[in-house]
Amino acid sequence: VYTSPQPPGGLETLLECAATAKTRLHLAPPLEEYSKQPITLGLVGDHQRLNASLALQLTRHWLTAGASAEPSDTIVNAPAFEVTDKERAGLASTQWPGRCQTVELDGVTYLLDGAHTLE
Repeated sequence: VYTSPQPPGGLETLLECAATAKTRLHLAPPLEEYSKQPITLGLVGDHQRLNASLALQLTRHWLTAGASAEPSDTIVNAPAFEVTDKERAGLASTQWPGRCQTVELDGVTYLLDGAHTLE
């Protein structure tokens, strides 16, 4: 199980779920820890940097280790790693139409966001 920083109580709940599933809970590092060079994202918003870190951790885990994990009742800080050129390209080219999308039309910039979150 991988996650990003959570509000109070969130990590404890996820840790319980991981223990029930008999797996470890990994906390993804900030995106800035992966590389000395800035990582460009195709999606806007600070929260997308957390999502990108999770995406990197999950894809690297599945491509290298598969679904196996040792049970643990502690939170493991997932290590940052050097991002490959393909990973960088994927993060930079990601698009989600209608979600924090900027559209320019006739000299006017519109922000389209069809989400229905509390924030």
